[in-house]
Amino acid sequence: DGKGRNYIILVNDEEVGTIGYDLLDKLNDRVVLDIWMRSTKYCGYGYGSDALITICNYIHDKYGITNFLISPSASNERAIAAYKKAGFEHVKLLNKEEQINIFGQPEYDDNILMTKSL
Repeated sequence: DGKGRNYIILVNDEEVGTIGYDLLDKLNDRVVLDIWMRSTKYCGYGYGSDALITICNYIHDKYGITNFLISPSASNERAIAAYKKAGFEHVKLLNKEEQINIFGQPEYDDNILMTKSL
């Protein structure tokens, strides 16, 4: 439907983060994902990677989308490791114009493009 959604990541009924998607584009067969963990105490357990795998499978099953994009800061090594664990590959460092064209106004100046295909 082209609308984004956001979901709470629950572990044993505790809210540990959120995951969502936006800019769902059926015509170009892609969607942009984003994830936030509630605090660093929830990092390192695989919750983020599991949530990314789950949402990719859900979007693929519901909308037929096969290409997933995420754009962390290059300095966020923990997030990048989690994304790689979930099957994302580092494509390149984005310049500001590329960031704006793909994702809108960037949050950081050093965003990288990571993609996953099903």
